[in-house]
Amino acid sequence: MTGLVGMTGGIGGFYLASSLGYSKQFTGGYGAGFLAFATLAAIALVGISGVRRRWRTTWGTLYDAARV
Repeated sequence: MTGLVGMTGGIGGFYLASSLGYSKQFTGGYGAGFLAFATLAAIALVGISGVRRRWRTTWGTLYDAARV
């Protein structure tokens, strides 16, 4: 789990700085970079929410069946 959290932080830190740099270079401001990062975060939230429902449905039933 530590590796997964570290990788996510590394990607987030790299992408945020990169998108802000490109935004400043091409538009003269940071707004477009923040918008791109917020859009990416919203897509990730929707994806995680979908996986969470499926995860709880499949693993929850396996756990209950094993306890019986």
